[in-house]
Formats: sequence, C-alpha cells, structure tokens
Amino acid sequence: MNNQKKLWQIVTLLAADLALLVLISLLTSPAADAMHMGHSGERVAVIQRQLHKSNFYTGEISGKYGLEMRSAVRNFQKSASLDANGETDYATVTAMGISSRTHLCFTAEAELLARCVQGSGSAGYASMLKTAEEILSKTKAARTLGSYACEYYPDAVSSPEPSPDAYAAALQAMRKY
Repeated sequence: MNNQKKLWQIVTLLAADLALLVLISLLTSPAADAMHMGHSGERVAVIQRQLHKSNFYTGEISGKYGLEMRSAVRNFQKSASLDANGETDYATVTAMGISSRTHLCFTAEAELLARCVQGSGSAGYASMLKTAEEILSKTKAARTLGSYACEYYPDAVSSPEPSPDAYAAALQAMRKY
C-alpha cells in the first residue's frame, strides 16, 4: 500500500510539472510575446522606456501601445534591419536589449503570477500584493506555481494582459520570496 501511495505522489508531481511546462510554453511562445496596438501593461512601459532611451519614442511612458509607439517601434525595427511591422515580437525586444534577465516582467513565472493575481479579483495594489505573497507562500513547498495556477486559476493563460498593478504586485512578491 505504501508503494502505491508513493507512486501516486510521483505521478501527481509529474502531471503538475507537465502542466507547468505547457503553461510556460504557451506564455513564452513567439505569438504570446508579440505586442501590438491595443496592448497595455508593464511590458509595454518597459519597451516605451527602452525606445525613449534610444530616442525613438518621445511620448508619455503610459504602458499603452498606441499609434506613436507603433511608429517608434517601426523606426527602431528599420534601424535594426528587422521586419518593420510595428509589432514588438521576440526579435525586436531582444534587439532592444530587453530580456527576462534585465526585466523581470518578461519572465514567464512573473507573468503567470501576475495573471493569477489579476484573476483573483483583488482590487488595489495592497490587496494584489497580499494575494501574490499568499500564492508564493502556498507554492513555496513542493508545489509549483504552474500546478497551483492550473488548479486555482485555470483561465490564467488565456486571460488578458495583466494590469500594471498586477505585475508590480507579482514582481514585488517575487523579490521577497
């Protein structure tokens, strides 16, 4: 009986790890990374800051992907000999020097946590930070964030881009844990 229980635990852990791999692949696929007109959030603000530093973007750092930003992205893409379509795909973001190492909001785990925080219905930054910290404390043991998200926030992957507050709460909680 004890061997069956151990086998069941191993199968459960493998299933959770597989679920995490699927979530990460969905969140990090080139289609998921591409941003264009209408997107908003912390990742857009990071791109705006990078474009501003390079003198391609002079508008407000609003986190909103509008006409002026699309034009700035196109101009940057032309200067970097990329397909100038105005969308910030993986190649464009990489050419800007943005990566998950330089900006935590580009990590799949940060995005997944932000989506869970947003899906929790928490209102206001303080409440979102508390939710992010609770999620991380619950996943600190043997459980992975991916398996937790699958169980408690099954719509996290297909939900809209997390709000800047959801990202900020997720990132602050991740720095703490």
